[in-house]
Amino acid sequence: MVFSSTSQYCGLVYGQDSHHLDHIATLCACLDIPLIVSDEALEQQAKRYYPQLVTFLFPYLILPQKIIESYDLILTTMPLPVFNSFFSLAKQLTNKNPLSVWCPHGNSDKGKTSFFMETLRQENAVGVYGQKMLDFLKEKKALSQACQLISLGNYRYSFYQKHQNFYKKLIEKEVLSKLVKNQPLYLYAPTWDDHESGSSFHFAIRSLLENLPNSINLVIKLHPNTLLAEDMAVKRLIWKYETEPNVLFLEDFPLIYPLLDIADLYIGDTSSIGYDFLAFNKPMFFLKTQGVNPLQDLHVCGTVLQKDDLPLIYTKIQESLATDTSLFAKKRKDIYAYTFQEVNPFEQILPQLHTLYKRYVS
Repeated sequence: MVFSSTSQYCGLVYGQDSHHLDHIATLCACLDIPLIVSDEALEQQAKRYYPQLVTFLFPYLILPQKIIESYDLILTTMPLPVFNSFFSLAKQLTNKNPLSVWCPHGNSDKGKTSFFMETLRQENAVGVYGQKMLDFLKEKKALSQACQLISLGNYRYSFYQKHQNFYKKLIEKEVLSKLVKNQPLYLYAPTWDDHESGSSFHFAIRSLLENLPNSINLVIKLHPNTLLAEDMAVKRLIWKYETEPNVLFLEDFPLIYPLLDIADLYIGDTSSIGYDFLAFNKPMFFLKTQGVNPLQDLHVCGTVLQKDDLPLIYTKIQESLATDTSLFAKKRKDIYAYTFQEVNPFEQILPQLHTLYKRYVS
């Protein structure tokens, strides 16, 4: 595919949304296009964890005009109404209207009752992982007839597989070296507590920590919004357990797939990380929250635990592990295939974008 010398593509993570970084940065790296950020902390994270790509820091005040002047197609998690309002003045000043492509930052079971996906009705182009996301968008009537779809597949897993040697060394240094060697690693990755009440963090974290056997390593991957919402309360909890050899809280750590690869099992709720974990087809446990039906979607892929199970959670987990393979392995495989379409991100996504852009400017 030959590109016009005047056409420029980039990805954008605006503000402090560090949980969007693994999605946009990885996509940019797959496509060999630059990443633009507006926050210095995100710039440092991008350079540390995604050295395969070029990252530019544009300060907030100059970012709108700089991006509109320099780029023709922008991959972003901003819905088009937000994108247009933010860049409207820059568009007027430059007399230029680049194409924005909305990209998802996960595939969780949230969003069923919130008015968010409906904002995508104005999009010219939307990226989707696979059939599950497409069905959900159609159910929410979130796509216009004119909207073009970009098949993304599981590009983040493909990227991890390609750069596995680099990330294994990084995980050894930043995670495994801080834990007891040669014992099981359980990953707890809860979502944040939004208005859909899908998070288990507040009612589960103390039981998970206080009842943790010495023979198990527990890694807690906190959602950045949890840290922002209750910074000091969570910080105190982190400080309390920072000397425990088998407990590790991860802060400012955007990587997902390298972390999932070393986990022996996953404990979560409605976080999209659960769908990412399906790639490894390993045991999964879900903490029932008031905002989700355990008989739907991802929760058919593992054991659902109630609040009453928390005092004996590790015993419950051990009991369930004996039958996990026969009960859930096929369901995980089927849900994974439904969630992520087979797409080679290094060969197939960029031609889709180029075709889309040519239609947009014609």
